[in-house]
Amino acid sequence: MTLSHIALVSLAALLTDNIVLGRILGVGPMMRAASHSKSALGQSLAVAAVMVAASALLWPMEQLLLALNLPYMRTVVFALVLAGLVPLIDLGMSRLMPALRAQAGDLLPHLALNSAVLGIALLSAQAGLGFGASLKTGLSAAAGFALVSMLFASIREKVDIRSDCPRAFEGVPIALVSAGLLALALMGFKGLAL
Repeated sequence: MTLSHIALVSLAALLTDNIVLGRILGVGPMMRAASHSKSALGQSLAVAAVMVAASALLWPMEQLLLALNLPYMRTVVFALVLAGLVPLIDLGMSRLMPALRAQAGDLLPHLALNSAVLGIALLSAQAGLGFGASLKTGLSAAAGFALVSMLFASIREKVDIRSDCPRAFEGVPIALVSAGLLALALMGFKGLAL
C-alpha cells in the first residue's frame, strides 16, 4: 500500500466517506457530543480510543471466525467482544485520564454497541482488510467522527448564541438542518483527487 493510497483513503474517511455524515453511523453520539466544543473533544477522543482498540482486537477475531468457518457469527461475536472491551477502556480512562473521562460524560458506556464502532469493524471484516489496513480504517473513521463532532459542536454553539432562530426550528430541527448542511459541505470534496 503506497503512501498516496493511505493518504487518499484517510482523506476520504475524514471528508467524503465520513462515518457519521457519509455512512450515517454514530449520529446519536455526534448529536450528544455537540452540546459544547469542550465536551465534543472529550467524547471524540473516547470514541477514537474505542474504535482503534476495537479495530485491533476484532481483526484477530475475524481471522478466527474465518478459520473455524463461522463468518455468519461475526456480528454476534463482535458485539460480545465490544461489550467486554468498552468497560475496560472506561476503567483505563478513569484511572489514567480522569479529566478526559469526565469530559466524555455518559457516552462511553453507550459505545459498546454503537453503530459507528460496530459498523467500522464489520466494514473492515467484510472488505477483507489486513491488520494494518483495519487499524488505519478505525483511526481514520475516529478522526472523521472527531472532525464532524467538533464542527457540529461549533455550529450548535453559534446557533445557540444567536437568538434569531425561528421558534419552529429551535432544538432538534435546527440541529438536523445544521447536520444536513455540514454533510453537503463535506460532500463538496467528493471530486477531490490526490
